[in-house]
Amino acid sequence: MYRKFYLTLTLISALVVLAFTLLAAYREATPGWKTHRSEYRRLFIEKARAAGKEAVLPDMGIQQIYLPELGRVDRCTNCHAGVDNPLMADAEMPYRLHSGDYLRNHPVDRFGCTVCHQGQGRATNKKEAHGEGRDTHWDYPIIPLKYIQSSCAVCHDLDMLERSGADRVAEGAGLFREKGCKGCHKLNGTGGVLGKHLDGVGSQPAAYFPMKYVRGEKTVYSWLRQHFGDPRSIVPGSLMKVDLTDREADLLTTYMLSLRSEEMPAKYRRTRHAEAEEPPDGGTLYRMYCIACHGTGKKSVYDRIFKRTIPAIMDPAFLRTANDLFLTRVVKEGRTGTPMTAWKAGGAGLTDEEIDRIISYMTRNRPPSAGQAAGGIITASKISADIPLRPEDALWKRARAFTVPLMLVGRSPDPMDRLVRVRALYNDRDIAFSVEWEDVTRNVSLGVNKFRDGAALQFPVRNTAEPSFRMGQGTGRDGRGMVNIWFWKADVQESIDTGGKTDGRGPVENLTATGFGTLRLKDGPSVPVRGRGQWRNGRWQVVFRRALSGREGDAVFSAGGVTPVSFAVWDGAGEDVDGRKAVSAWYYIVPEK
Repeated sequence: MYRKFYLTLTLISALVVLAFTLLAAYREATPGWKTHRSEYRRLFIEKARAAGKEAVLPDMGIQQIYLPELGRVDRCTNCHAGVDNPLMADAEMPYRLHSGDYLRNHPVDRFGCTVCHQGQGRATNKKEAHGEGRDTHWDYPIIPLKYIQSSCAVCHDLDMLERSGADRVAEGAGLFREKGCKGCHKLNGTGGVLGKHLDGVGSQPAAYFPMKYVRGEKTVYSWLRQHFGDPRSIVPGSLMKVDLTDREADLLTTYMLSLRSEEMPAKYRRTRHAEAEEPPDGGTLYRMYCIACHGTGKKSVYDRIFKRTIPAIMDPAFLRTANDLFLTRVVKEGRTGTPMTAWKAGGAGLTDEEIDRIISYMTRNRPPSAGQAAGGIITASKISADIPLRPEDALWKRARAFTVPLMLVGRSPDPMDRLVRVRALYNDRDIAFSVEWEDVTRNVSLGVNKFRDGAALQFPVRNTAEPSFRMGQGTGRDGRGMVNIWFWKADVQESIDTGGKTDGRGPVENLTATGFGTLRLKDGPSVPVRGRGQWRNGRWQVVFRRALSGREGDAVFSAGGVTPVSFAVWDGAGEDVDGRKAVSAWYYIVPEK
């Protein structure tokens, strides 16, 4: 019984194997390309006779275009047999004549097909030749026709393409600049570092892109297009900022696909060598590198993607207090703990001249401020005498004064008439500052619905790490992002002057902060900061004095060195308290040698 069963099973298995063998032999003997060659031959004879022309019968063997300089072998013409035959202009695909007049300058025997259309040139069936589906194991499937102009930029420059019918890829390049994409992405050595570098992105295999959330075909084309449409639907948590129409997304996809790493041989490249262009002006550079985050720069807005407020860098109140040196340092060095990258040549790749043009564009409508500290520099004069704490001392009257404009924060609109006059002196032991400003009311008490006047000097703990001038930011690790604040309080000064209780405190506290809500007394050993304030004829004048050499966490000063400083003033009559105050951007103390 069992013998008969196994004999039957063996017979059935043999028949199945035979069937598959015969099927494989049939498919090998009659591949799809042979069917297409036969059909093309029939159509060709038919159309030649209809046109009254002699039909030279095509070769029925496998067709192959060998392109050693391009490292390609293309067999596409086995199916697309009429690609260069004018008689096939109205034929159905795949026998139809190539559209347009592209083959006039790009003959098939010299360029092949995959150099423009991609796909797998050696394949002889449609699925594998087109590289469709992940099971074909081919990284460069055929390019959808709406993105085909991306291939033109491999051999031609964009200026030439814009004038020669390949305007979509050129328009995409223009959008890339106008939308400020280089604010986050580096390309050709310049650009931000928040996003990935884009050099060669059009040559990256599909495995380079996270395809989990891509809808439909898992191709690079689909990934780019869908990512431009909604970045966070493709890469959760992406910081990409886009606001594009469907057409703009298609144009940018075309341009991205043109950024390929391979270089064509010189004989294949065609460029028009135009006269050297003028370097981009400040407005063009601003749009290329700044507009994606800062927009017009006229309004501060809370960015839900970055989860932080983007400052209004061209608001008149900001520009009045933000000097050129401060702006240049921020642009060059970036901002610790923020998405603002360092745009200097060793960072995002801009030259000093380009940064200067950006600053000139940003500050073109800056309101005037008479007597403002030139370039943001405040010189501390060296003296041999003791530095007085009394504001009325004649030595302070003789010291050089610098005007620093402040902007009011925590209210709208921002008034721009708050100025402080700053003087700085130092000797071998101490450094001191006199800060003077107009205040028609003397507010020297603190209580319910009572607000005191006050003033503060702020310094970064590390001069090389210039944090936010609004009380620093970050964890303060290694001093980066931490600020040292000297805070004078009018109510404490009043208690001292009238013999009241102060619990041993002076009118100036030595504090540190790493952002809003983090203000506290300086940890560990501290060099005391002494001070005295005086109100006379509608003006406050406050003197701050500290030993020239500080301890860890204290502001650092050195002869000839540069120490950033920011100034703040509180007006009790205006109910100023905490973050509601008038504040300057960073200025720079330079003790003269």
